[in-house]
Amino acid sequence: MKRFFVFVLSALSLTAFAQQKKVAVYVTGDDPINSIMGDHLVDGIAHDGKYIAVERTASFLNELVKEQSYQRTGAVDDSELSRLGKQFGVDYVCVATPFDVWGEKYISARMIDVERAEVIATSSVNGKIENSTQFLALLSTLTKGLLQSFEQSKLANAKKVAVYVTRTGNKDVDIILGDQLVAGFATSGRYLAIERTQGFLNQLSKEQAYQQTGAVDDSDLMRLGKQFGVQYVCVAKTSQLFGDYYIASRLIDVEHGEVVNSYKKDAVQLGSSQQVVTVAKEIATKLSDKTIAEQLKIESYLAQGYVDLGLPSGTLWKNSNEGGDNARYTYDEAVSKFGNNLPTYQQLRELKDKCTWTWIDIGGGCRVTGPNGNSITLPAAGNRRCNGDVYLVGAKGLYWSSTPLGDNAWSLYFVSSAVDVGYSKYRCYGLSVRLVQNL
Repeated sequence: MKRFFVFVLSALSLTAFAQQKKVAVYVTGDDPINSIMGDHLVDGIAHDGKYIAVERTASFLNELVKEQSYQRTGAVDDSELSRLGKQFGVDYVCVATPFDVWGEKYISARMIDVERAEVIATSSVNGKIENSTQFLALLSTLTKGLLQSFEQSKLANAKKVAVYVTRTGNKDVDIILGDQLVAGFATSGRYLAIERTQGFLNQLSKEQAYQQTGAVDDSDLMRLGKQFGVQYVCVAKTSQLFGDYYIASRLIDVEHGEVVNSYKKDAVQLGSSQQVVTVAKEIATKLSDKTIAEQLKIESYLAQGYVDLGLPSGTLWKNSNEGGDNARYTYDEAVSKFGNNLPTYQQLRELKDKCTWTWIDIGGGCRVTGPNGNSITLPAAGNRRCNGDVYLVGAKGLYWSSTPLGDNAWSLYFVSSAVDVGYSKYRCYGLSVRLVQNL
């Protein structure tokens, strides 16, 4: 069987930045290793080739020590870093935070877009550091993960979300849980502009109820969500019983005050940084997946013969051609009969770029397998020309998009060795039709 693959193209690629961007590096705290950490982050980011004028941590510290809040706590939130980034004339601020937990070193890093005050990339590492080789290996992994996170972020369809973790009584759990929830949402492809928990805490600390109990109700979270300009707030509420942790998490739609997704973990052991990382990643994956309403829609569409391929846009594809494998429609017939259920040019591009395509020798066609392992089959029914003649049945597949182009229209094209989108055909041609549903 012949087999060909289409490489996955990220919706956000570092090559999208036409000009090299300026980055400032800031390492929090006063750990003796911070100087080395800052040097290696600067070196790794600068050698990536996408950045210039990397500013040293010391410049930020000199400015921060002038401010009372930093003198008291040594901490600074993202909005303040954004302000300083503008002051220093940089595009991004890279923030790294190291701390010791359960006998290990845990280091998290995030890249903040200074103009929008949004977290656009995250990375974290954890492990024992017993010599300089282990330390440098952790830093290398951290930097690579941060740069790769840019490519994983898909800003076009993403929504802004803020993360808030209630106090557990274990500071290490609180920090890692919040950090990993931020990272999970940031790399999900559905959310962006992750506001740090600290931003919420700074605001909540001004309110008496939070100072007394560490708790805040949903109405306050929605109010703060609107204040921070986010569409969703992720809340992780943790509690302990007999040494086990119970984590109830939910994703709240700020505008409507509705819980759109929820997930809970019962009786889990959190006795190491890796255990917290694993649990937090699981929670972030579940919450950033399809919402409850989307799941109900999906169940309805699946019953109608649609397939969820796990595409970033959430588009569902039907598993059969309209009218049968050899049915063909002119462009105007397709638009008149099927309207908004025809795939757009962009949806055809996503199908091409995000899926694996396998040619089927018997009968001709392609098996198209999505990121989640589900697949659909597209028969190679050829095309009917304007004079009525039919060509290349079993050797070529042609499928309409809903996107016109003058007397032509965009379409999907594939043969045994190639697949293309944007292949223009006359609107009087008869091509196959495969429908989609949009969540």
